[in-house]
Amino acid sequence: MEVSLLNIKEDVNRYINIISNLINVDVGVVDKNMFRVTGTGLYKNIDGVYALGNVYKNTLETGQTYIIKNPRTHTLCTQCEDKKNCKEKLEISTPIYCHEEIIGVLGLVCFNNEQKNKILMNLDSYLNFTKQIAEFIGIKFFEYQENLLQKDKEKTLKTILENINKGAIITDRNLSLIHISEPTRHSLI
Repeated sequence: MEVSLLNIKEDVNRYINIISNLINVDVGVVDKNMFRVTGTGLYKNIDGVYALGNVYKNTLETGQTYIIKNPRTHTLCTQCEDKKNCKEKLEISTPIYCHEEIIGVLGLVCFNNEQKNKILMNLDSYLNFTKQIAEFIGIKFFEYQENLLQKDKEKTLKTILENINKGAIITDRNLSLIHISEPTRHSLI
């Protein structure tokens, strides 16, 4: 089963609402397949929709944070499918990592000059804050994956224990014999 940021949408939503409420900008998150996970403001309630922007796509491909001070005229925006409809005044696009893998993008978006100027005056602070939130989302994603893995291991162990009286043979990846249970040995003799 493929795991996506959509699996931890509620947690992601809490994080982005903190950002949005604290610095008064819209926030959007896409997964590694460019599907919107959640968002605030204009990006609210469009979860699961494919994001058209080239900036997010480029962040996913390069792993770099992009600051687009002049959307529609920036190099990354020239080929954007949604360029005509773009209302953005500034965008910061930050990759979300889980270990070494990029699992999504966190975007801060300003739709007016007041928001834009506020961000630009303290750009380094906002970039650091955004990267920290992206890191928290990555950690939450890792915890979710680990929890699924643990549940899978518990299910496997339970199945083994439920069938142990029927006998069990355990092999490694190369199909070399590691263990034969007593009931299995007796049935082979």
